Amino acid sequence: MSQGIGLVQQEVQTMTQKLTPQQLLQVRLTEMSIGDLELYVKNEIDGNEALAEGREIDEDTNQNELGDDYYGDGDDGDQETETQIQLGEYGSEDDIPDYLNRKVETDFKERLPIGDSTTFLDDLKSQMVNYDLSKHQEEIMDYLIGSLDDNGFLDQSLYRIVDDLLFNYNIETDEDEVKEVLDILQQFDPAGIGARNSQESLAIQLNRSLEVEGISEEKEKLLLLERRIVLEDYENFKNQNINKLSQNLGEDISIIKYAVQDMAKHLNPRPGRALCESASDRIQTAIPDFIVETDGEGGVSFQLNRGNVPTLHVSEECREILLNYQKKGDKISKHEKEGLTYCKQKIDAAQGFIDAIRQRQHTLTVTMRAIIALQKPFFLSQDEDDLNTLILKDVSEVTKLDASTISRVCKTKYALVDGRMYPLTFFFKHNRKNKEGEEVIAEKVCDAILLLVKNEDKKAPYTDDQIVEQLLKMNINIARRTVSKYRRQLAIPTASKRKS
Repeated sequence: MSQGIGLVQQEVQTMTQKLTPQQLLQVRLTEMSIGDLELYVKNEIDGNEALAEGREIDEDTNQNELGDDYYGDGDDGDQETETQIQLGEYGSEDDIPDYLNRKVETDFKERLPIGDSTTFLDDLKSQMVNYDLSKHQEEIMDYLIGSLDDNGFLDQSLYRIVDDLLFNYNIETDEDEVKEVLDILQQFDPAGIGARNSQESLAIQLNRSLEVEGISEEKEKLLLLERRIVLEDYENFKNQNINKLSQNLGEDISIIKYAVQDMAKHLNPRPGRALCESASDRIQTAIPDFIVETDGEGGVSFQLNRGNVPTLHVSEECREILLNYQKKGDKISKHEKEGLTYCKQKIDAAQGFIDAIRQRQHTLTVTMRAIIALQKPFFLSQDEDDLNTLILKDVSEVTKLDASTISRVCKTKYALVDGRMYPLTFFFKHNRKNKEGEEVIAEKVCDAILLLVKNEDKKAPYTDDQIVEQLLKMNINIARRTVSKYRRQLAIPTASKRKS
């Protein structure tokens, strides 16, 4: 009996979480450096006639006429709230650091004429703080970063690197240790850095994309196909031979074509292109986002550098136009209704942008305040030995902001501390803690993972989630993502590949 093929309509209820346009704008502004923000604000002013520079002159204007508060961003209106958040971490007023009792001046009229020269290599080295490296591993990492070519690749064999480290730098190591450090370098940003060739670089980038939490099943299937293309038939991919790729991989030609086009959009075949021999091409100017000063009496204060970002407000002319339209009520014509809609959209966009700028200032301020409070011994002595163990979660708990937000703040921001420039990532020192709050050395965590994998049932090996559960029984409390990172560093395959 033959079976017919037809379309079946099904109703499926799913729950997804998406950011609103306003939230996306806040995320984008938070990630920006002060220089990028200046340019972005200028373009926004040029593109929206409802957005004006400076403070509003007419202070008698009824701010509630439009139904919203259209004040400009001026001084940080959330200053009191920020202080309350921070004070909540202290038992009494006597425990409050002196700097928290001082008003933070944030209204800079112009960009501070302070900067520092930093190269792409410096940016890579600054990421070392995010990993638990021994002093010996740091020396090897320095060498590897300095050996990257213009594409960001490492074109030397491990054997040659071992010899060079020994004879030219008196650093004794072996190929296994160099490979271990190289695996860590390949976790740095931008994705694909530290690869031995373009094929490995693309594979690293695809693996990074596959590790993103919450990707859809369709996206995961596409990424897995793209990884097969790179790993199994790279030559035909490089030569853009779609027909051969389709034949060799046993996939429909239209699917292969779509995958290749998608890879061209989101993969970078030369992740280290900024590594240029010309010093003038490599030098970037790091403008401090925070100016931190100590007073010699145990006090630490800071200022938020607002650069050349002007104070913003909604244009008075646009507000008057909107009010005139609104006063006509039902008598408004079709043409005037279109003008009303356009004007309202521009004003809403301007107010949303002002709110996003204000939120950025608030986020940066509370983040830096928390870092200073948690690393106060270092700020007073500026001795690296006084750096406390600090991870994103610690700052997140103090500021009540998500750890991903803290990460965005710290990724591209700098602090000038008594005349010396530091990337914010410098203030993070990684050691793990168990449930009792005791520090757990990373090497011990790795040893525990190795022991679990060694003694696991080979027919049903532990997944990363199950390793997390087993570590909890050993009084080690770390996230699944951290387990995955350590597993890759140890060159341990996934559970499915360990199954025998």
